[in-house]
Amino acid sequence: MATSRWIRVCPALGLLACAACLQPAEVVRLERPTRVAVAVITDEVHRKAVLPAPAALCERLDAALGARNLVPSHLPEAALQEFSRVRDTTRRLELLAAAVPEAEALLLVETQVVFYSQLAGSYRWTVYVRLSLAEPGAAAAALGQSLDLPVILTFAHQREAEALAAAGEALAARVGALCDDYFGGRLQPGRAIPLPAGAPAAPAAARAASEADAIYFVLVDRFANGDRANDGAVDPLDPAGWHGGDLQGVRAHLDELEALGVRSLWLSPVSLSRAADFHGHGAFHGYWVEDLGRVDPRFGGEAALAALVAEAHRRGMRVLLDWVVNHVGYDAPLTRERPDWFHRAGSIRRWDDPEELVRGEVHGLPDLAQEHPEVYAHLRDQARRWLVEHGVDGFRLDAVKHVGLEFWGRYNRELAALKPGLTLLGEHYDGSPRAVDEVWRRGAFTHMFDFPLAFALRDVFCAGRPAGLLGAVLADDRLYTDPLRLVTFVDNHDMPRVRTACGGDLERVTAALTAMLSLRGTPCLTYGTEAGLEGGEEPHNRGDMRFGAPEAAGLAARLRSLLALRAAHPALRQGATRSLAYADGVLAVLRALPDEAFLLLVNSAPGAREFSLPEGLGAGRAWDALGGGPCPGTLRLPAGGVGLVRLEPATPGAFAVHAAPPAARAVDIQVRGCSLRGGEELLVVGSPPELGGWRPAGGLGPLLARGADLEGRVSLPASQVYAYKLVVRGQDGRERWQEGENRFLFVPPGAGPLLLAIDCLQS
Repeated sequence: MATSRWIRVCPALGLLACAACLQPAEVVRLERPTRVAVAVITDEVHRKAVLPAPAALCERLDAALGARNLVPSHLPEAALQEFSRVRDTTRRLELLAAAVPEAEALLLVETQVVFYSQLAGSYRWTVYVRLSLAEPGAAAAALGQSLDLPVILTFAHQREAEALAAAGEALAARVGALCDDYFGGRLQPGRAIPLPAGAPAAPAAARAASEADAIYFVLVDRFANGDRANDGAVDPLDPAGWHGGDLQGVRAHLDELEALGVRSLWLSPVSLSRAADFHGHGAFHGYWVEDLGRVDPRFGGEAALAALVAEAHRRGMRVLLDWVVNHVGYDAPLTRERPDWFHRAGSIRRWDDPEELVRGEVHGLPDLAQEHPEVYAHLRDQARRWLVEHGVDGFRLDAVKHVGLEFWGRYNRELAALKPGLTLLGEHYDGSPRAVDEVWRRGAFTHMFDFPLAFALRDVFCAGRPAGLLGAVLADDRLYTDPLRLVTFVDNHDMPRVRTACGGDLERVTAALTAMLSLRGTPCLTYGTEAGLEGGEEPHNRGDMRFGAPEAAGLAARLRSLLALRAAHPALRQGATRSLAYADGVLAVLRALPDEAFLLLVNSAPGAREFSLPEGLGAGRAWDALGGGPCPGTLRLPAGGVGLVRLEPATPGAFAVHAAPPAARAVDIQVRGCSLRGGEELLVVGSPPELGGWRPAGGLGPLLARGADLEGRVSLPASQVYAYKLVVRGQDGRERWQEGENRFLFVPPGAGPLLLAIDCLQS
């Protein structure tokens, strides 16, 4: 057998194996032939282009679909080039639906092929895959799966196409299994898709939780004390000590959380933690774990967790555990019992060194060696116990960047196989969407935190910076595999409280949260935000919960209203995100489905501004979603204010043009009044990859002289806002950045080039 053909993979084992390992338990064959639109896309790694799918791969996919009575309609190669401008999975599914309007199902196969290594005369490649299966008109609710397939090729001249063809058998098996899951009723596929007779529907509570999910983080020790008998030594006056909160206290307040609109509880780590203080600091937060397999008695033990999970599930709420696999607590018993389970690299000193980030100690905490087989088995088995025996619904996975990606990919796939619908939420603190998306895909997380949006919200509403910052962050959504699965927030337990960041001003906090809950992603609230809790750096940002705080009644009411609005209106959860305008300090962001839309308005100008609804929007009636009642054609926004308008279409499907992916538009940049010295060059560097993603090496330039001006052209997707600055590069290669605030460019839709004429700042 040729080496290039033995590429069947069992991800649960992480081994190359035989073809039988991926055979589905039962093939679900539909009662009648059903047409499915198929797009197989290979995104080139280093440039924005797509490669055609090898015929051998398409043949294997067709065979897997045919066995299920699915009739494939592949897009021609020319049509696939449309997908090169779009990296967002939901938008690509929408393109596919538009290209094959008669299809009853959509199958999108997105791949990237990366050379891995050469060893002993063989060439190792990795094929990264994301599979998505959806009903037309419901792209945001697609059933998806990510995987990576190792491929061994024999010859140096064999490249991406050969690697894809070699992965065909494994890929076709996964496509078949995904179809069986979708059509077999384990996830309800939708009305238009013919189901086998007797296929069960998903429970109503489970559907509600997945369709309108809002996460609420509970720092258990600081939330509520439900049983003082388990307190131990507590000192509520010590901000770094234990205060006595427990799982019984969380359970006692589920009524308030349910009324707020919470659908998922994220609990701080409840595993057994260090009992003694460490240099005056207690382990109340739970991140100094000593035994992952036990619930700390201070929190009520396993019985209290079981009772909380059962009661939450009765209400249709989900429970996520904060899960720590990077390290154990200071002087934990494992460091003495199994010293070979730990790295011995000392504390991290070079935070830009990827290897040191993984093998070094965070704040001196003993660092687990996840690559050790026994360590891996220990971490896997402990997680399996809480999923299978105790029924938790997922994990918030701590310190993602300090654990290797090979571990995360294997670990998360094994956990996901144990429980359909599992949430695996990664905390990866990085401002680069491409870097986050790579970790997201390769690590097989279901969701990732959106740090760039969190900081933009705080900058705009608390620090008074331009609303263009929000627009620029949203424009980067095309760089994520699925921006709807980003988890949004304005503060967390590792940063100052949003009220403190906003100088104590609850109106600013209310505006920031209004914007967050009107935007894409799954919103996450930190306990006490609705009560106006304050606090600067740790541990002061981890104060005790206050229930029924009268001064924050308006904020709590706004949160209840917005979460109810999100639950009732799919456009706020699944709608496409487009910028309609950015001028004079006012940003207008549209959230659109074909038959429903919302318009978020943010005024970052120092004074009040008026905004008129654009002509040609396709809106019939407009309603004030915050105050109620009809909305006039012109809205007045106070300084720092927000507005939210619900739009009804004038005719059915009138908003479809706004829900479709925007076309690119040429932008001619003309810079006037620059005074450059000999050998100097002018660059335009900004947030989109077309302007370098804030890297001068990839920016636009050097701009060319045309008379007294400097000019350049770039093509950017329309209906977005982009941030940029001018950069002067000297003859010696050194760069001088424009000082002051970013500049912003809004690209409206249009046929011809857009002229951007700006003045050059003198250096």
